[in-house]
Amino acid sequence: MAENIAKNDAERNGNYLLQAVQKSRHEFDEKLCLNLIDAGADVNVVTCADITPLMYAASNGYANIIPTLIEHGTKIDAQDDTGTTALGYATKDQRPDVILMLLERGANTEIKCKKGMTALMLAVACGHTDIARILIENGANTKAKDNGNNRVYDVAIKNNQPDIAEMIRQHEVKKTFRAAAEKGTAQKRKILRPTPARQTMP
Repeated sequence: MAENIAKNDAERNGNYLLQAVQKSRHEFDEKLCLNLIDAGADVNVVTCADITPLMYAASNGYANIIPTLIEHGTKIDAQDDTGTTALGYATKDQRPDVILMLLERGANTEIKCKKGMTALMLAVACGHTDIARILIENGANTKAKDNGNNRVYDVAIKNNQPDIAEMIRQHEVKKTFRAAAEKGTAQKRKILRPTPARQTMP
C-alpha cells in the first residue's frame, strides 16, 4: 500500500512538474520545479504528445533545472511523437547553453526524428549557424542522411543556407586531410619501426 501511495505521489508531482516547465519565462518558478524533483516527482512523465519535462526545459532554456532532471533519472534521449529529443528542442529554439549541457551529459547527436533529421540537420534547415557550429564542433555527423537521402550539406543548399553549406564543406575537407595525415603518420611509424634482430643458432 505504501508503495502505491509513493507511486501516486510521484505521478502527481510529475504532472505538476510538467505543467511548471511549460510556463513562460516571467511565470516560471525554478524553485518549485527543483522542489518537486527533490520530492520524487516522476521526471519521465509525458504529455499526450510524449513531451517530457526535459524537452520543455530545453525548449524554454531553463538550464538550471536540467542537471537535476538528469541526476534524477530523466531519459536524456527520449523522443516525442515526432521523434524529436530534448537536444532537438534546444536546437530548434536556439538554446546554446542547454545544448552544451546536454552534450556534456551524453546526449546522442545522431538520433533522428521521424523525417530522418538529426539535431544538426534541424539547425541547418532553420538557418541556425551558431548552433550548427556547436554541434559540428562536438562531433555531430555531417554525413548523416535524412529520409530523402539528403546529406547535411544538401539540406543547407535546399534551404538556401550558403554560409552553413560552406562551413560544412570546410569541415569535411579538414576532416579528410586530418585523416590522411594520421594515416600517413601511422604508416611512417610502421616503416621506421626497428626490426628485431634475428638470433643465430650457436
